[in-house]
Amino acid sequence: MWGGGFGFGGDMPNSFDQEYHCFPGAFADKPELEDGDKILLPSSALDTLARLHVEYPMLFELTTPDGQKTHCSVLEFTAGEGTCYIPYWMMSNLRLGEGQIIRVRNVSLPKATFVKFQPQHVDFLDIHNPRAVLEYKLRSFSCVTIGDQLCISYNDKKYYLEVREVQPQDAACIIEADVNVDFEAPVGYKEPQRAPAQPVKPVLPEVQKAKADGDADNEPQFKAFSGTAKRLDGKQLRANQMSPEGGAAASSSSASSSSAAAASDGSQSAPSSASSSGHDWGSAAGTIKSDRRAAALAAANKRMEKGGTSAEANGSGALGAGSRAGVSPPKSTKWSRTGHKIARFQSGAGNRLT
Repeated sequence: MWGGGFGFGGDMPNSFDQEYHCFPGAFADKPELEDGDKILLPSSALDTLARLHVEYPMLFELTTPDGQKTHCSVLEFTAGEGTCYIPYWMMSNLRLGEGQIIRVRNVSLPKATFVKFQPQHVDFLDIHNPRAVLEYKLRSFSCVTIGDQLCISYNDKKYYLEVREVQPQDAACIIEADVNVDFEAPVGYKEPQRAPAQPVKPVLPEVQKAKADGDADNEPQFKAFSGTAKRLDGKQLRANQMSPEGGAAASSSSASSSSAAAASDGSQSAPSSASSSGHDWGSAAGTIKSDRRAAALAAANKRMEKGGTSAEANGSGALGAGSRAGVSPPKSTKWSRTGHKIARFQSGAGNRLT
């Protein structure tokens, strides 16, 4: 069908309008047709277009008998007469079967300024940079039409994008055009549900409560030297060196205080204080020395008692004579052990027993 009839002496047609039987590109051994929107026309179409004043690039409108339309461009004029080969995804959009009639008409389309796409599956979100991939794949396309589903292949997988919006009109050319691209949410996409954020509680200082009178008694008291002692030689402590409250440190402190009290009382109270304290001074040498001192003092007291009785028997007459003559009686003596000898000291001369 031709837009303007011509014949002998008639006018040349001013538009290309023809009907062909359509087949997929695989029938012409042209699998590259599936990567774009270009079709194959017969050579007679090129002769007709050459005589027409058409705009380049050549753009065509494809119309089915049902009235569905789309737009494309031509790749080659190598198809057989009466046939044309179009991409299979374009046949699917037009719901055409193999060998059905399709109307091909040349048109002029404006440059596109804005296009919005909607992916038909959420797998499109797995692409790292979808804008860059789409920009590269759209180089094989010449125009877009609202309602079409473009097919692009990436990483051996096909993705379908539906054209949702085109400006400045429903169909536009994208060859050498500055186009703004936008995406809608993919079909079947659901927004991830996020848990509501918990309100942040301000950090406030604790309220200080008034203390009752009996609270001070319940508070833990500090106890000094409450740990357990250990010997430097690594041996275990004896039972009398440990205290249930203060440990070995308390026993040593009590032993030092008892020893100081024994030294101030004198040598005669040393054995009694040592026996009453019930503690060991920590070395066997100190215990042996105190025992020897006590034994020496006991022996000195016995000798003094024997000497006193003999002096009373022998000097009773002398005492009477001396008293009459005005001479004072002899002073009593005290005995002490120094080393292995017993020394005699005059009492009242400032000497003390050691």
